Amino acid sequence: MSLPIRHKHDTSPEGDDLEEVVAKYVTELTAGWDEPLLVLDSYTRETLVKPNCKHVLITGGTGGLGSHLVARVLARSDESRVICLNRRNNKQDARQRQRISLLEKGTGISLGNVESIMDRIDVIETDLSKPDLGLSKEKYDGLVGTVTHIVHNAWLMHSKWPLKRFEPQLRIMANMISLARDVSARRGPDVRSPVTFEFISSIATVGHHPLWTGQPIVPEERVPIESVLPTGYGYAKYVCERLLDATLHRYPDRFRATTVRLGQIAGSSLNGYWNETEHVSFLVKSSQTLGALPDFQGTLGWTAVDDIAGTLVDILQQPDDAQLHLVYHVENPIRQPWKSMIADLSVMLDIPAVIPFNEWVRRVREWPIKEDNRADGANPACLLVDFLDDNFARMSCGGLLMGTVNAREHSPTLSKAGSISADTTGLYISKWRETGFLK
Repeated sequence: MSLPIRHKHDTSPEGDDLEEVVAKYVTELTAGWDEPLLVLDSYTRETLVKPNCKHVLITGGTGGLGSHLVARVLARSDESRVICLNRRNNKQDARQRQRISLLEKGTGISLGNVESIMDRIDVIETDLSKPDLGLSKEKYDGLVGTVTHIVHNAWLMHSKWPLKRFEPQLRIMANMISLARDVSARRGPDVRSPVTFEFISSIATVGHHPLWTGQPIVPEERVPIESVLPTGYGYAKYVCERLLDATLHRYPDRFRATTVRLGQIAGSSLNGYWNETEHVSFLVKSSQTLGALPDFQGTLGWTAVDDIAGTLVDILQQPDDAQLHLVYHVENPIRQPWKSMIADLSVMLDIPAVIPFNEWVRRVREWPIKEDNRADGANPACLLVDFLDDNFARMSCGGLLMGTVNAREHSPTLSKAGSISADTTGLYISKWRETGFLK
C-alpha cells in the first residue's frame, strides 16, 4: 500500500516512514507494560474483592462532552460514582469549575439537583502526563482500589500541530492504560469483572479511508495508517488506538477495551450550548461577518452532544459478561440534507445570500481586517482555511460515512437518534447570541 496522500498542509512527520514512526511510539510507550500485571498476580488475588458499585473515572470532565458524560453516568444508577481527572486551572476552584460546567453546558442538571449530583463526584486536578497521573502515592493507590470503568476523553485539539507536539497526549494515554493494568492487578485474576476502558478517538483516524479504498462507508474496525487524515492530531489519535492493541486487547479476560471514533459533535439539544471554538461554530460566525452562507451540497450527520454522551455510556455500561467490540463509530445514522440546514440558518441569521463554497472560502481568506482572523475575532474560519480547502467538503458532506452497526447494536440512544431539527438549530443560534458569540 502507498503512504497517505500528502496535501500541502500535511503535518505528518516529514521524511519519515509513517508506519515506523507510529511503531516506535507504540514500542517505547508500552515497554515492560505487562510485567507488573504478572508480578502482582502472585500476592494480591486472595486479599481483594470486586467493588460493589461502579466507580467511573472520566478525564476531561469539564468540557462539553465530558460534562455530559459525567451527567449521563450518574443518571444511570444511584449507586454510581464518578471520579473526574481534570487539567489544572488556577483561576477557579476545581469542584466549582466542575459544578459550573454541569449547569451551563446543557447536561440536564439544574440548580435544584446539582448539589446532590456533586456529592457523588470526586474532582481531582492534575497533570496526567506525569508518572502515576501526577498524583501522590496515596491518591493513586486510592484510584487503583476503587475504579471499575475508565473513559479517556480529555484531549488538546490543534489542527496545525505536528505529531511530536502531541507527545504529552500520548504519554497520558499510556498512563491511563497503566492505571487500568494496576486496577486489574490489584483485583487479581479471580474476580469476574474485567476493567472497562473506553478511549474516545476521532473521525480523523479514518479521514482518508475513502480515498484509498474507493468506498465512502468506513467500517467499525482497525484501519491501516493509509486511512488516517494526515495531520498531527489524526496520527496521534491513531497511535493511541494502536496502544490499546499492544496492551489491553492482549488480555481480553481482564479488560474490556474499546475505541470509539466520533463524528461531528453538535451542541446540546437541551439548552443549545455548543462550544464556540469548534469548526462549525467558526463557520457560522464567519458567515455572519461575510453576510453570506456557503452552498454546501450533500448531507450532514451531526449528533447532539447529549446523544453522543448517552451512546458512550450505553457502550461503557454493557453488562459485565458482554463482549465489547474493538471499535465503535458514533455518528448520526440519520443523514439530513445540507440544503435544508443552510435554509434554516439563512432565515435564523437573516443571511439571504448563499454562495458557492469555494467562493465563500476565498472571501474568508481575503477578509481585509486581519485582527478579525482570530478564534475570538469576527472571522475565525480563517484559522481553518487549510482544512476547508483540503478536506471539509469531502468529510462533512457525505464523502465519508462512518458505519455504525456496532454502536447501534449496543446503544439504544444512537439507534433512536434523529436528525437535528429546526428547533434544535434555533437553540444553537439563540445560545450563541446569548453569550455574545453571534450578533
